[in-house]
Amino acid sequence: MGKDKKGEKKLASYAIVLILMVIIVIIIASMADDRERTFQTQIDQTTQTNMTIQDEIVGLKDENYKLKQQIDTLQPKAENNDKIAEQLPILNEVIQLFNDGKIEEANAKYAEINSAEISESLVELYNSIGEIIAVQ
Repeated sequence: MGKDKKGEKKLASYAIVLILMVIIVIIIASMADDRERTFQTQIDQTTQTNMTIQDEIVGLKDENYKLKQQIDTLQPKAENNDKIAEQLPILNEVIQLFNDGKIEEANAKYAEINSAEISESLVELYNSIGEIIAVQ
């Protein structure tokens, strides 16, 4: 019977070692599963961040396109306004000279103005000033 007890002890030891090995394998597998979940969560977060950034880029491109369109429509108006801003002081000076009774100087200043360069919005004013000066 001594051999049976030794065999039983060895068998019990092997059984305990096997049970411990199974428990260790289960623990390692659960740790690996947690890592996989962590990596998947990180991948999902990165994907979501990338989608958000792409949406922002598309929005910025749309806004950039709209702003370019506005620039294209406003640029000629700005140039026309600059032209008017240059011409108004000259016309104002002609009127001021006329009001001060310096009709010859007003005529000379008026003659210096190139009628081809007058802005469309100032043509009527330019012509009216010319008519008033011509009458005197």
